[in-house]
Amino acid sequence: MIVSVDGDTKRASINSFVDNEFLSIDSLEFRQYANKIMPDVDMTSTYTDVDGEEKEFTVPMTVQFLWPSVNI
Repeated sequence: MIVSVDGDTKRASINSFVDNEFLSIDSLEFRQYANKIMPDVDMTSTYTDVDGEEKEFTVPMTVQFLWPSVNI
């Protein structure tokens, strides 16, 4: 996710920064910020049961979701 350090886009420079200067507290803050701005997929949906009640469920994201014929 880090694409440059002080304008330097070389992979070696970025790796060196992360290994030697990116403190753990900075890393924690960076991950929290990244989680906040990243788009997310809402896998919840609602349906109306036979009694007319609206219910919510979460669609499980498993191998069977992508390949229904796979038996695990």
